[in-house]
Amino acid sequence: MLRIEWDKKELETRIMSHSSYSIMDQWIPVFVYIDNIEISGLKNIPNGDITHLISFFPNLMSIFQEIDPEKFGKIEFMKGPRTGNLVEGGGFKFTVLLEKKTDVLTINYSNKGIREWQTITIPLKEFINGALYAANEIISDFQRIVPRESEDDEFLTTLKLYYNLIREWYEERYHESVEEKYVIPHEYL
Repeated sequence: MLRIEWDKKELETRIMSHSSYSIMDQWIPVFVYIDNIEISGLKNIPNGDITHLISFFPNLMSIFQEIDPEKFGKIEFMKGPRTGNLVEGGGFKFTVLLEKKTDVLTINYSNKGIREWQTITIPLKEFINGALYAANEIISDFQRIVPRESEDDEFLTTLKLYYNLIREWYEERYHESVEEKYVIPHEYL
């Protein structure tokens, strides 16, 4: 399972003390796990490293253009600096490659503590669930912390759009609904 975590209290502190063009223009440590392996490497870096949320989450969602270019190839995902299937965070980066016959992703990653690229595999379905869960969580955090600003924030609205596109694609692909814990309540869409 893909798991992405951040300190919710630190996010709230940063949002409340930093005004910018977007509420998502925040820099905080983001931890990325595949199963129990922390591919971000932040546990080994004193005080961690920081990730720019406004580019990390759109880049994470835009990786689906590489996974299914027929479905997502023409969609203009808003993204920061990114080439191909590379997603970067504070001190770490990873790429994904789908093996279509087995529906398994190969993830190559490196971080400040591991200079050589490492490889790990994960079922695509688990990766999608983790990405959707993380997107739902970050959207919910912003809506909880700054509800009024969340309504009009272009970057957050776009992330919600990505979430819904990928959720619908998941439901078409696997002929099942995304588990309720991954669904954003309708009043926030």
